[in-house]
Amino acid sequence: MTVPSARGISHGEVALTFDDGPWPVQTKQVVNILERLHVPASFFMVGYLIERYPGIVRMVARAGMRIGNHSWDHPVDPPLADLARPRVAEEIGKTADALVSLGVVPRLFRPPGGSFDSAVLREAERQRMRVVTWSVDPRDWSSRTSSRQIVHRVLGAVEPGSIVLMHDGGGNQSATIQALPKIIRGIRRMGLRLVAIPTRA
Repeated sequence: MTVPSARGISHGEVALTFDDGPWPVQTKQVVNILERLHVPASFFMVGYLIERYPGIVRMVARAGMRIGNHSWDHPVDPPLADLARPRVAEEIGKTADALVSLGVVPRLFRPPGGSFDSAVLREAERQRMRVVTWSVDPRDWSSRTSSRQIVHRVLGAVEPGSIVLMHDGGGNQSATIQALPKIIRGIRRMGLRLVAIPTRA
């Protein structure tokens, strides 16, 4: 079973997405760039960080960015799809509750590492969220990836309907922050419109 990563995005559009926040300093830096360049984007947030940094979540929401669910503690070993069904439900539900407590109702879920199966899809649907993955991954999460490489990988792969995976949290994302304005300008030079991921397909 597959999830169409760009479901709901039209042919002339590209979505920038940011995972693993909210994160001190970096999330605000990303949002400041997006606001300055008038770009809507989607942030997939981790539950325990939502609980730790509620002010950052509110700041992202006030900026008009879309906020999605990225599980409670970002399980990768074992991956989400290998966890017991009650744990999957808790990973999604506890994070949703944390967002709702801050006035954000998540309608999108991104599984950590893109790990999903039919049971994960059903649980997300039961909790009134749809699963969103990505189609362009510049591997900005790697400390060995430079800002120049991030720009090159995104602009070399992006096409109409792409969803670009980047990170505002999970470690030092200074290379991503440095690359972001060049990515935005490069995508616009292609004649593509930057959008937040729609909550409905």
